[in-house]
Amino acid sequence: MVGENSQVLVQGGNNRIASATHKGPAILQPADWTMADLMGVRAKRLTPNAPLSANVLATADSLDAIGGPSLASLPLFNTPLPNATIAQAGDQYSELEQLQLQKSGFSMFGSNIVSTGMVAGEITTCWKTDAAGNDSASFHFLEYVDTGSVCREVFWRSLRATFAQSRLTTGNLIPGRSIVNAALIKAELLRIYRNLADLALVVAGSEAEDYFSANTRVLIDMAQGRASLTGPLPIVTQLRSIDYMLQFNFTVGTREA
Repeated sequence: MVGENSQVLVQGGNNRIASATHKGPAILQPADWTMADLMGVRAKRLTPNAPLSANVLATADSLDAIGGPSLASLPLFNTPLPNATIAQAGDQYSELEQLQLQKSGFSMFGSNIVSTGMVAGEITTCWKTDAAGNDSASFHFLEYVDTGSVCREVFWRSLRATFAQSRLTTGNLIPGRSIVNAALIKAELLRIYRNLADLALVVAGSEAEDYFSANTRVLIDMAQGRASLTGPLPIVTQLRSIDYMLQFNFTVGTREA
């Protein structure tokens, strides 16, 4: 499926070994079993109030230890897979192979650093390029897809609940009447955005809110009774790497400019 370019298709597996004592997959368990186990954990993470102490690397008092929509943006990599057979460290993909496979849209899982359990690696979709053929990371990682899906669901449910039976106008609002205009819709969008920020799904803070509001457009079509909305959604992402350059220093008490 190397040629696939889909934001909804996830494929994964593990290394194939051909040694004198081991011929076959590095993990002695069908890859689809392990992937199904991970997707079951993913579904559990998105289930409100589901206990996740065995499924996420979170402290006991962390909000991330309980399932719900906020978990859509929590990294899937390093998710413990307690039901998976442990692979030998030397039988797994090399670091270079992992980078190449991840770029091509192939997801992996392997043993943790002490080889006492299995964890998920980067979970990607097969999305690589946009419609014009340009490299695009918009839907490359499954967390991006999940975060965007949850945000759209929240917007849709909130807008439906608030404006289920409303008049539409391009003029002023009438106190005491169910009536909306572009300004009120835009204000409601900002309220929903702030709720999403509290759920750790979109970027929080006044700068992000100003950016969201300034670039959100609401177009009213009175004849069709339609409000057309366009605008950005600055989602949070996941910390995947830390680059840290250290330099020897033989003095203390001074501060670099």
